[in-house]
Amino acid sequence: MTVVRPQSLDAASGRCDAGWRESLFSGAYRSNREWWSDNLAWQEGWPLNASAPPVYERRCERAGGWRVLRIGPFASRGAGTKHAIGMENVVAAGECVAASLLSPVTEAGELVGEPPIGVHHVHVLSHTSIMQDVKAWGFPLLDRHGRRFHYHPQWADHRHGGQCDAARGGVACMNRSYPAGYGQRYTEAAHVDLELVESPVESLQVPPRFWWEMSFQACPPPAAAQPAAAEVAFRETSGSLPKEGRPEAARGEGSAAQPPAPLRYLAPYVWASPFDMRLCALFGTCPLNFTFHVPEKATSALWYSVRHREGGRLLSFDLHTHEHLVTAFIFSGRPESVGLNSGGWRLAQPWLPLAVPPASLPGSIAEFGEKVAAASPTACTYQPTVEEVSGARFVRRGYPRCNGTAGSSFAVAQGEYTTVLGFFDTRPSASLPKRVERFQHFGCVSRPLDWL
Repeated sequence: MTVVRPQSLDAASGRCDAGWRESLFSGAYRSNREWWSDNLAWQEGWPLNASAPPVYERRCERAGGWRVLRIGPFASRGAGTKHAIGMENVVAAGECVAASLLSPVTEAGELVGEPPIGVHHVHVLSHTSIMQDVKAWGFPLLDRHGRRFHYHPQWADHRHGGQCDAARGGVACMNRSYPAGYGQRYTEAAHVDLELVESPVESLQVPPRFWWEMSFQACPPPAAAQPAAAEVAFRETSGSLPKEGRPEAARGEGSAAQPPAPLRYLAPYVWASPFDMRLCALFGTCPLNFTFHVPEKATSALWYSVRHREGGRLLSFDLHTHEHLVTAFIFSGRPESVGLNSGGWRLAQPWLPLAVPPASLPGSIAEFGEKVAAASPTACTYQPTVEEVSGARFVRRGYPRCNGTAGSSFAVAQGEYTTVLGFFDTRPSASLPKRVERFQHFGCVSRPLDWL
C-alpha cells in the first residue's frame, strides 16, 4: 500500500503573515515510556521541571482568518512513549471557529500521522482546569498538593485518532471545516489536554524533534447570527462536510476568507456509555474514563441508549473506541425494539458486555443488522478501518452508513431514544489485541431541524 505523506504546508500559501512570535510554554508537559504498565512512571518536562529542555510556544496569523499555535519541540523517547500536554485558554471566550487543525508536525510544518506518532486523544473543553489533570501524579481526582478538584467539562471538540486510511487522505483528516454558514462559538474560554503515542515502524520513524500544532480559522463576520438549540460539533466521518480530509484544507491552503453569510452556531453533544465504578475508583479516574472491560480473548456485545433532551439534526458523528470494535449499530428507538434486553440478550450490568460465542458473532451481527433496518426509521452502521503499514496494523476512523447511504446525518427528536449497539473481538486473531476497550464519547455534529 502507499502511505500518503502530505507536503509541508508552510512551503505553500500557509506562510505566516508577519512571522512567528515565540515565548516559553505556559502549560504543562510530561512523558511516560512505561504508561501501559506503570501509570506512575511519568517524567516531568518543562516548565514544571526547570532542568528539562525548554518548550516554546510559536504563534502566527495567516490569510483567511487562521490563527496558528505550535508547542514544542519535543524529543522522541522511543517506541510506545506517551507524551501528555495541557494548556489553558487555547480558544478565547467569544471566539467563533469555522475550521481547525489539530496534529503533530515536524520542524518544517509537515503533518505527522500514525505511524510514527498516534493521537491518543485531544480534548478541547471548558469548565475545568486541564492543567490540574496533567500536573496530577496519575490520579486526576487529586492534584499533587492533595487538593481535590472537579472535572465536569463542557466538551467543545474532541479527536481520538481521527486519521483516515491512505485512500481517503491519511493524516489530512486531522483537519475539520464546517459547512458554509456554520461555526462553533465558544461562550467560555477553552483549554486542551492531549496525549500522543510514539508508534514508529521500519519505514516511518519518529522525528528527533516534533511539535504539536493547533490552528483555528475564525468565522466570517456574522451578517445575521442565528443561535440554535441542540447543535453539536465533532469530527466529520462521512466526507459530506466540504474540505475535510483534503490536504489543501489544512491551515487554509489555497483558501480565501469566507464571504459573510448568515451564521448558525454549532455546539457539542456527547453521549457517554455506562462504566464500571470499581475501575474508576481503583485508578482514581472516575470523572475521566467511563471505562469498562471487554472480555479478554473473546467476542462480546454491549449496548446502551440515550433519551434526547433537545431536537436537532446530526451532521455527522464519531463513535470513539480504543480498538476491538468490529461493528456498531446506531439507531433510533430503544434496545427492546430489536430484541435486546430479553431472552439470551440481557446484560448482567449495564457496563458488563455480554459474551457472544465466536462462531455466532458473524451471524449475530447480520441478524441485528436486519432487525435494526426493519425496526428503526434511522439506522446507521459504523465499522473502523484497519490499515497495515510495514507489517503493523493501525485502526483508522470509521465511515458510517445511515439508512444504506454513506454519511452520518440524521435527525433526533426531543424525548425520543437512540441506541448504540457494539460487537467486540479481543481474540489473538483480532486486529489489535489489547486488554481494555473504552467505548466512551459518542460525538456528533448537528444542526437544528428545519422546523425548530
